[in-house]
Amino acid sequence: MTIALHEFMARNREEILRLSTREMKASTPDWSDELAYGFDVLLDEIVRALRKESGFPSASPLPGNSDTARRLGSRRQAKGYEIAKIATDVGAISKSVGELGRRQGLSFSAAEYRVFNECIDTASASALDEFWNRAREQREHDDAARVGFVVHELRNSVSTALMSFAILRRGEVGISSKTGDVLDRALRRLGGLIDELLLAVQLQAGVKLDTRRLSLAALIGDVTDAAVVERGIRLETRVDEGVYAHGDESLLVSVFSNLVQNALKFTRDGGRVEVRGFVDDSSVVVEVEDECGGLPPGKQDELFAPFVRRAADRRGVGLGLAITRDAVKAHGGEVSVSNLPGKGCVFRVTLPASTTPAVT
Repeated sequence: MTIALHEFMARNREEILRLSTREMKASTPDWSDELAYGFDVLLDEIVRALRKESGFPSASPLPGNSDTARRLGSRRQAKGYEIAKIATDVGAISKSVGELGRRQGLSFSAAEYRVFNECIDTASASALDEFWNRAREQREHDDAARVGFVVHELRNSVSTALMSFAILRRGEVGISSKTGDVLDRALRRLGGLIDELLLAVQLQAGVKLDTRRLSLAALIGDVTDAAVVERGIRLETRVDEGVYAHGDESLLVSVFSNLVQNALKFTRDGGRVEVRGFVDDSSVVVEVEDECGGLPPGKQDELFAPFVRRAADRRGVGLGLAITRDAVKAHGGEVSVSNLPGKGCVFRVTLPASTTPAVT
């Protein structure tokens, strides 16, 4: 039986919305009703475009700048969804109409169905345009904020170094004074910032790894020997002998140095940081356990985002853990963090193992 498509959609409006919502929910683990907002309006717009008195427009049956479709795209970008989510959600209307029509044994004219498909296409295009516009604006805002953040940190270190140098040059105190120590820390801070930024850029650009077989005990030993341990904290290591990893030495030193210094920075006064290294299921595993007091619920994944700094400590630009994640990923490994509520947390790095001794 053939029926006018616009009449069918108007008569079955609520059922089409129900089926569309069900379809969207099925592909959205963290569904919220906010994502369905506006689909009823979009459906009504399509029905109006299909009515014979509208003249069956041959192109752009929906307004090119449809606020309804644009809001759909904006909401999905704000929720952090992939752009493919838009096509899936808008396409849910088409899928629901087809399913309901088959269920009722109905068919629709080719002319109406062509316009219907144009409506879906126009709605998708409007939503996609808004998604990209919002994403670009967010990217530009984030990039500007990050550049400004890094420049602020660099300026602070340079200003500290210049003030310390001015005092030393006047001869008021010697180079071995507290002012000399301040200058030393400022210069080290500048060097560390530049190294972090350079490494972040290299990893982003897909730097080629200089890989070889490495002794895990020697690697961790070099890292812990160079670590700055203060406030009565104990730094302990427990690394199995005869364990070898396959990787880029400079990158892995940066990975483990970041994790150890991060643990030392947030561990309570007089606390303990333990570094463990062993083989687990043919993979090399390094764990760094601290006594930071534990992490707030749901914050584990945020720690690895660039320019995110942990807790109330505002030292650094927040690149250390992001670099760690990218460097480990470049080795084909994984990094994760486990919370120990009320005590601390454990960072775990898993890397490919090498079964032959390191090259010396």
